Amino acid sequence: MSYKHITINEHCIIALGQFSNSNLKSLTVDRSKEFARYLELENKFNLHVYFADAYSSWQRGTNKNTNGLIRDFFSKKFDFSTVNQTHVDIVEDILNDRPRKCLGYKTPI
Repeated sequence: MSYKHITINEHCIIALGQFSNSNLKSLTVDRSKEFARYLELENKFNLHVYFADAYSSWQRGTNKNTNGLIRDFFSKKFDFSTVNQTHVDIVEDILNDRPRKCLGYKTPI
């Protein structure tokens, strides 16, 4: 098992753990090796993991939209090695407090 698989799963567990009291029912991810251990996520959080088809970005529309919103803070050629966790947390809070049309103009959190 590669280090990358362990890292992705650990990050997902940390991130999803923040929503333990939510109505989280599913997670849609890329069809890639990084999510080979998806069953651990399904079992730990009692949710379904779905895999988007290749070249079907519309299946992950909210994710693609959020990536675009992140570009408001970090340009495409931005060097992420210069960003600290505090800066990431600030951007995360701003985006999570932003109402989304697909959520009936409610915030993600």
